[in-house]
Amino acid sequence: MKRAVRIIAVAVGLACVLMTFGGVHAQDMGAQRLEKSGYSVNVAYGQANDDIDIYRLGIKKNWCRSLYDTGFGYLSGYFEASVNSWDHDDDSVTAIGLSPVFAFYFGSPDQAVLPYVEAGIGAALISQTMIGGRDMASKFQFEDRVGIGLKYERFDICFRYMHYSNAGISEPNDGIDILMFSAGFDF
Repeated sequence: MKRAVRIIAVAVGLACVLMTFGGVHAQDMGAQRLEKSGYSVNVAYGQANDDIDIYRLGIKKNWCRSLYDTGFGYLSGYFEASVNSWDHDDDSVTAIGLSPVFAFYFGSPDQAVLPYVEAGIGAALISQTMIGGRDMASKFQFEDRVGIGLKYERFDICFRYMHYSNAGISEPNDGIDILMFSAGFDF
C-alpha cells in the first residue's frame, strides 16, 4: 500500500511540474486538435528482457503546434513525465522520467483518425540499480523510445520500443529493452 501511495504522490508531483510547460501556444492552423488544452494521460504495460513486467503512468503536455508541415502530414511533439514500476519476481524498481518526444502525424490535425510515428530521448531516475539479475550501474538513466501510434479523436494508442541505459557513464550498464503498449486520453 505504501508503494502505491508513493507512486501516486510522485505522479501528482510530476503533473504539477509538467503543467508549468503550459506556455506553448497553438499556431493559427484552424485545427481542432491543436487548440485543445494539450494535456493527456496514458497508461502502459510492457515486458522487458528477463521477464521484467513494466507498468507506466504518463502525463503529456502536447506542444499544440506544428513545427513543420508537409503535403501529407506535420511534425509536432510533446513532453512526457512518467512513473514506472519494473517488477520481476521479488525485485521491484520505481522509475520517474521526463522526456521530450517528436511525433510525425500522417494527415491534418482536424482528421478524426491520425496515424503517427514518434521518437525521443529523455532522462529517468530509478530507485535501485539491480532488477532481474541486470545491473543498471547508476540511478541516472537515459530513456530512449521509438513508436507507432494512432489517434482517434481524443483517444491515443501506441506500440513502442523503449530502452533504458546510462550510456556507459557507469559500468556494467546492462540496460533494459522494453516492448510496450499504451492507451491514452486527451483532456
